[in-house]
Amino acid sequence: MSRASSSQHTTSAGAGHSRWVRVTHWIVAGSVLTLAVSGFTILMAHPRLYWGAVGNDLTPALLELPVSRNYRHGGWAVATQSFPDGGSAVSAVRTYGILNQDGWARSLHFLAAWFLVVTGAAYLLAGIFTGHLRRDLVPRTGELTRQRLWNDLTGRLRRKIRAAAGGPPYGLVQKCTYCAVVFLGLPLMVITGMGMSPAITAAYPWLCGMFGGSQSARTIHFCVFALLLLFVVVHVVMVATSGFGRQMRAMTFGKANMNSAGVITSRRTLITGLASAGGLLLGGCSETEPPTYGKVLRMGDLLTYRAQRLLLPTRSLAKEYSRSDITSIPAIGTTDPADPHQWAYNERNGALYQRLRSAQFADWRLRVEGSVARPGSYSLSDLQHFPARTQITKHTCEEGWSAIAEWTGVPLRTVLEAAGIRPSARFVSFYAFDDDAESIDMLDALHPQTILAYGMNGGDLPIAHGAPLRLRVERQLGYKSLKFLHRIVVTDRFEDLGKLSEPRNGWAWYVGI
Repeated sequence: MSRASSSQHTTSAGAGHSRWVRVTHWIVAGSVLTLAVSGFTILMAHPRLYWGAVGNDLTPALLELPVSRNYRHGGWAVATQSFPDGGSAVSAVRTYGILNQDGWARSLHFLAAWFLVVTGAAYLLAGIFTGHLRRDLVPRTGELTRQRLWNDLTGRLRRKIRAAAGGPPYGLVQKCTYCAVVFLGLPLMVITGMGMSPAITAAYPWLCGMFGGSQSARTIHFCVFALLLLFVVVHVVMVATSGFGRQMRAMTFGKANMNSAGVITSRRTLITGLASAGGLLLGGCSETEPPTYGKVLRMGDLLTYRAQRLLLPTRSLAKEYSRSDITSIPAIGTTDPADPHQWAYNERNGALYQRLRSAQFADWRLRVEGSVARPGSYSLSDLQHFPARTQITKHTCEEGWSAIAEWTGVPLRTVLEAAGIRPSARFVSFYAFDDDAESIDMLDALHPQTILAYGMNGGDLPIAHGAPLRLRVERQLGYKSLKFLHRIVVTDRFEDLGKLSEPRNGWAWYVGI
C-alpha cells in the first residue's frame, strides 16, 4: 500500500487527535469558558449597547440587556448644562448604587485572552506546518456545493450521526463551522476587543474606525461572542449525541479506547502543556514592575502592560475631536469630597475641601515633591500662568460607557520640568481629597496629552468632575484620570499608594485596554 493511501486509510478510520491539537483544544476551551464568565460580569456593569464612537446613560442605547439592575437605573440628579453658554450636552450625577465587579472580572478576562491568543497562534502555526488545517479542517473545493452542505446538515438534524471514533475526518458542516470559528469568529473577537482599547486605538486608529467607533466595536464584540457561545453549546450537544465518553477520551487522551498506562501518560502530557502555557504567560514578574501582589490576575495585567509598552509607539496620540462632537457625560465615583454620604468620604479632607471651595479655591495648593530638585506648591493661578493645552478627547469608563468632552489645563510635563524632575524618576503618584490615589509611569506622565485640567467645555472644571484640578490620562481608562488633586509625588520606583489604590481593591494598575 502506498504512503498516500495508507495515510488516507488511517484518517478515515479515525486515528484520533494529535497531541498538540488536544493540548491547544483544552487550553482554548478553558479560555473561552473563562472569557464567558468574566465577560458577562463586565457586561453587567453597563448592559447597554451603542453604535458609533460613544454612548452612555445620558444618550440613547441601541440595545438594553436585562442582565443586572444597572440596565434600567433608578435615575440621575437634575442634569446640568455641560457648556457655560448652553448647548445640548449635559452632565448628571447618579442617584443610585450600581452593581460593578469589573475589577477582578477585567483582569481575569484579559488573562484568559492572553491564553487564547497565544494558544490560538500556536495552533494556527502548527496546523499550517503539519498540514492539519489543509488536510482535516479546510473544505476542499469540490466539497463546497449547496447540495452536499444540505445533505450533511439534514442528516445531522435527523441524528444520522456516526458513532465517531474521535478525530478526523470531519463532516462538511463541521469543517465549515470550525473554519468560521477559527478564521472568523475568534480573530474578530480579538480585533474588536483591541478596538475598544484607548492605548491601541491611539496607536492604530483604523482598528476603531473600521467598526465605526469603539462602541460599535463593543457591540460587535458582544454579538460575536454570543455566537461563539452558541457554537459551544451546539458542539457539546453534538459530542454527546455521537458518543460523549468516547469523544472525550479521544480529545483528552488521544484515543477512544486506552489502557490505564496510556491515560496516565496522556494526562501528564496535557498537564505539561497547560503548565508550559501558564509559565510562558506568567513568568518573569519583577518587583520593580507595576504591582502584582502575588496574585495570578495581576500577572495578566503585568503582561498587558509589558506588551503594550514594547509594541505600541510611545508618542501615539489619542484622537481629538471638534466641539460639535462633545456629548453628554455622566459624573460618577466621588462627585463631592465634602459630602459625608459618599463612600470615599474623609472627615478631615472633607472639611478642608469645603473651606477651600467656599473661598473659590483661592487658598488651594498643589504640592509637588519627591524625586524633584525644586519641590514646592502651586496655586490655581500659578498653574493657569503656564502655557495651556486644550484637547477634546474621549473619556472611556471601565464600566463600558464613553463620552467626549473638552479639557483645558497645563501639561503634566510642564509642571514636572518646573519642579526639576530627576533622571532617576520612574513613576508619578497623585493624591486626592477623597483619599483616592493613582500612579502612572514616566512614559504616560511626559506624554503631551497628559494634562492637569482646570477647565471643561469652555468653563471652569465643575465640582462633580473634579474641581479645582483633575488628571487627564487619555491613553488609559477613565479611572486613571484622578479627580480633586492636591498632591503629586515623583518616585524612583513603584510605591504602594494605600488601601484606596486600585491593586489593593482588585483593580488593574495599568488600563490601556
